[in-house]
Amino acid sequence: MVQFGGIIPEGETDDIEANAINLKKNPLVIPTKKEQSRYNLVKIQENPATAVPKTMKAARGGTTNWLLEHLGNKEIQERFTQAIVPRTWKKLGALNPWENLTVDHVREIVDEVFGKDVHKVELKSAWMGLVSARMHNYRNGFAKHAMETVELLIKANQENLNTKEAIANEIACNLEKELIGSDSELYTFAFHWEEWSANPAERKGFGLDQLVLRTFAFAHLAYLDGIDDFTVEKPIGALIYSMQAVGRALEYWQSGKKPESKPPAFSSDNFNDKWEDTKEPAGVRGKATKKRKVRRATIFVQTLKDLPKPHWDRIINKARQFIEEQTKPRDRSSSMTVVEEEDPDADFKMVVN
Repeated sequence: MVQFGGIIPEGETDDIEANAINLKKNPLVIPTKKEQSRYNLVKIQENPATAVPKTMKAARGGTTNWLLEHLGNKEIQERFTQAIVPRTWKKLGALNPWENLTVDHVREIVDEVFGKDVHKVELKSAWMGLVSARMHNYRNGFAKHAMETVELLIKANQENLNTKEAIANEIACNLEKELIGSDSELYTFAFHWEEWSANPAERKGFGLDQLVLRTFAFAHLAYLDGIDDFTVEKPIGALIYSMQAVGRALEYWQSGKKPESKPPAFSSDNFNDKWEDTKEPAGVRGKATKKRKVRRATIFVQTLKDLPKPHWDRIINKARQFIEEQTKPRDRSSSMTVVEEEDPDADFKMVVN
């Protein structure tokens, strides 16, 4: 993932944004998959120095990374945290998963908050550097909340999930899967659905599993107080991040016991679409190389785009219930070789009931 500003330094973490909404979470019972039925389951002034900085570090005044103070006074810094960050996260959640915000995206948001052309947003600017670092934090939030949600599932059902074997069985129920097509290596899982069945025709509620909805709620919706209107753009990327993060968390617990080792990083390298080389049989000019696209992230994008409005309303409203029930209302302040490319799942759309 391209990062212009790097990881947030010197004590500046996503806690700044988290404290802005100050969520108060209390345990909320999540029924096991079996209980859901296993198969039913002020413009910034330019530096007056005459010389143009030759390096990014010089542009930052000698600091290793961009800091909030590079934006301007305290008021600008506060509005960045309280208004810019939530809007960038909303936009990021509407893009395809693992797609980054562009300069135009960020400029449009800054213009919305401060007024058109009040601040100059360029690629190598504090605005882009700080937003890029927050993109990293935003995605990590899905991994954090998904892991928290799976652990809550286990703790809230201790009466039934009281052994390693019982936990492993519950995780296995959620990880039941089926190939999306005979020519694909990609799967749909039980945790993608509100009601899962071995018979595809009997599956219901794509994207409505409670593990996914809770992750989606606290990693995305909770930061959008007052701007959570999805009439124009649906949070497709955010919902897919939630699915990917929940799958990662479930696989981490697959043995029925939390491992001492860390799970794979929730990163573009591990979860974004990828290209794989495939070799064709030898021909006149030797073996031909093909590039085949594996849609690890975007396989369900078209499916989600095509969901009818009532289905999306259910997703949003049921996710909001987690926030409403767990928070108290409060103010929120290149090679010469010819390569042929394949994308076998480009037109995939899953039929959902």
